[in-house]
Amino acid sequence: MEIYPQFKEKVQDGSVVHLEKFTVKNVRSYCPVNNKNKITFEKYTTMRNISDETSIPQQLFSFVDFKKLAPRDKQDEFLTDVIGFYNNISELQKNVHTRMGQSDKKSIYIDNERYKVRFEIEDSTCKKLITTFDDEAEYLLQRPLDELLKIEKQENGFDLVSEILEEPIGKEYEFEVKITKYNCENRKDSSLTVSKIDKIEKGINIIKQDDEEPNAKKQCVEIQD
Repeated sequence: MEIYPQFKEKVQDGSVVHLEKFTVKNVRSYCPVNNKNKITFEKYTTMRNISDETSIPQQLFSFVDFKKLAPRDKQDEFLTDVIGFYNNISELQKNVHTRMGQSDKKSIYIDNERYKVRFEIEDSTCKKLITTFDDEAEYLLQRPLDELLKIEKQENGFDLVSEILEEPIGKEYEFEVKITKYNCENRKDSSLTVSKIDKIEKGINIIKQDDEEPNAKKQCVEIQD
């Protein structure tokens, strides 16, 4: 929300204000807080401070179940800038200048966790390492990441997860991979990133479509030990 210049000095954290001549709209997408409505400041909106003493909390937190955190990346109901694990935070700085004036700045460091599984695949021509992320990794193992993490915490969790990772071995899939300049320059050591995966019947099927990336290929391969 862009606040008009006349409100710049009046809007302070923790203060209680009286507003008139504003617009109330339903929240449809990218809401910064968990409310059904939002206030929009207009040209004729008036404001005055009425008190600094209030029972209204200055901070409000909406806690989300861990399993529901990652899917928010694909939703637009609430404004989600970054999803990750809090790792570190820098000292407070005041070096940021915007059209609204000077603001405080802190650098927050997070671990951006991803579902990542690496396999060695083979067809009639060669063997190659591939790396699957997120949706493709979940499709290959037929289990979401949070389920694997729960299994790992069990008494024999490591062995159970190892068995799950071996389930695709011997099955045939069709992979769509991205070939980058790095892959071409480091053919032996580089791993190809899978952008799409499907389980198919036996056979070799190489496909290239006009609407795909120039270096994108689909090939039936068999996962080996």
